[in-house]
Amino acid sequence: MANTEQRFARIDQGIVREVIQAPAGVQIGDLFHPDVASAFVPCDGMVEQGWSYDGENFEPPAELPELTPEEKRDAMPNLTARQLRLGLLHLGKLNEVPSAISALAEPEKSQAEIEWQFASEFRRLHPLIVQLLPILGLTDEDVDQAWLEFAQV
Repeated sequence: MANTEQRFARIDQGIVREVIQAPAGVQIGDLFHPDVASAFVPCDGMVEQGWSYDGENFEPPAELPELTPEEKRDAMPNLTARQLRLGLLHLGKLNEVPSAISALAEPEKSQAEIEWQFASEFRRLHPLIVQLLPILGLTDEDVDQAWLEFAQV
């Protein structure tokens, strides 16, 4: 049976920050905006987060560094708008988002409304997510757990 998936590593400052799988034959440029796609390189099944990349070769770290909470959040997979809304529904906060956005001052309010209505995916550290957490009464830990759970649906 032919391999139906391929892996890509997102490289930041010579370190693998994220590894994603895509169907065989899919180009990374088909999945992400060109600015984002340029940070990904093909990798094999051995490569994991925290490995180094010198432009040609991947190397495992001598000892995996302990990531800070911010680094862990930065490495979390992006969520589609559907996944994000399901996660907020699970947390009981989906219906509160419009009023939380309305509570923001301009121009952040208008920017947040556009992001909420039209963004197709969200990063864990997306400014809208970071801004709305305290307004919705959510902690980073609440969102981290739900984020990882709903990345799988």
